[in-house]
Amino acid sequence: MREHEQDIEQTDSLDPVESEIQMTTANLTEGLHLIEKMLLILEKIDSNEERVSTTKRGIKKLLVSYEKILRERKTLTRQATLLAYMKPSTSKYLRLTLLY
Repeated sequence: MREHEQDIEQTDSLDPVESEIQMTTANLTEGLHLIEKMLLILEKIDSNEERVSTTKRGIKKLLVSYEKILRERKTLTRQATLLAYMKPSTSKYLRLTLLY
């Protein structure tokens, strides 16, 4: 009984906001890369191609939501980079327009 209560308390204390490790783009990329690496190891050590193929398909299907998050973050990063690149020229153009 006491152990069960301690388990519940420990679970409650695992607040993702308080966690030291955040789901950054770099961490997500690294995690997905490591999983892909492990799948390659399974492919090398298991001679049963059907089992490996089924396992890889199943795991990749489970990872779709994380891959979607990663794509969205990379797209946002590219957009922010483009906007930062465009801002100086836009503001320069506006200043020149206002001067005339």
